[in-house]
Amino acid sequence: MSEQNPIVASFTVREIPKSDINVPLEIKKQWLELALPVRQHSLAKLALGELNDFDFSAFNAQRLDVPVSINGTDAVNTLRQAGRTEAAEFWTPYEQPVNVFITGNLAFRAYEGTLDSLDSNQR
Repeated sequence: MSEQNPIVASFTVREIPKSDINVPLEIKKQWLELALPVRQHSLAKLALGELNDFDFSAFNAQRLDVPVSINGTDAVNTLRQAGRTEAAEFWTPYEQPVNVFITGNLAFRAYEGTLDSLDSNQR
């Protein structure tokens, strides 16, 4: 198993997420108000730039239609830790890379939540 990239921010789901696959509404609702870890990888680097100068408030205010990629294992573990086992079981097949369509990451739209620095919600 490869080493995980460090967690650089969190993404708290504030709206029922849209999905490219057929997901029951009750499963989608279980993401609400969960703070999901955002790991540093190529997509996060593009979205966040230099974290020291990153303006989280301005980013969230823009309600951008850009993906926020979350490691599938992190997402499923967060659901389990929150006691949302039905959703965790639903998403378990998607947490590991299988093919080009199932990459092991789950994508939320930036406007579906808020991106926060680690300082603001892990202290």
